[in-house]
Amino acid sequence: MRSTGLNDKLNDKNAWGFKMKSWSRVLVTGLAVGAVAVGGVFAASANEPTAADVQQPLVEDFGYPGAARILAEDNVELISGDGHIVYSPCVQQPENGIGVMVIGSTDLSVGGNNDGRVCFKVLGTPGLLVLRIPDAFEIRGDGHGSVQGHKGTVEVSRETGERRTVELNPNGNQQVGLGSNQPAETIVKLEIKP
Repeated sequence: MRSTGLNDKLNDKNAWGFKMKSWSRVLVTGLAVGAVAVGGVFAASANEPTAADVQQPLVEDFGYPGAARILAEDNVELISGDGHIVYSPCVQQPENGIGVMVIGSTDLSVGGNNDGRVCFKVLGTPGLLVLRIPDAFEIRGDGHGSVQGHKGTVEVSRETGERRTVELNPNGNQQVGLGSNQPAETIVKLEIKP
């Protein structure tokens, strides 16, 4: 007697000589292995960093933010610095006896008001700012009244390339260039000491 049940059909051999029950196990096992392999490829590619995921190294170039705008508008070339000396409006009033350093130039195209005046605020010490202000004649320290201003130096350059360093007067004026009976000088560096 021949049975027509499902188990009997699964036990029958197919054309390749495999029992159907064995064939279905091979098929299910193959599909499972394939799914794991494909899933592993997707998981591996999902964990690979893309260009947007890779953090760029933090390298400070000390370039002055907004330098191009300041050069175009105020004819002051700010090259680099440490962030402790910043370009500032000259109208800023002293706070607790400390105001802004004021640099005077005979070039009236220099400064926000085309009056040859440029100002800087000291935010911390030590401070460094590399810049170019042509035809400077004087620098006013940022101290007012009995409060001691910031000590530091200014480096100036002549047309010949000769450079010299001048001490700042923390509470008064320091003459440079034409103001000190010298040839015209360009301020190239401000440095504030602790």
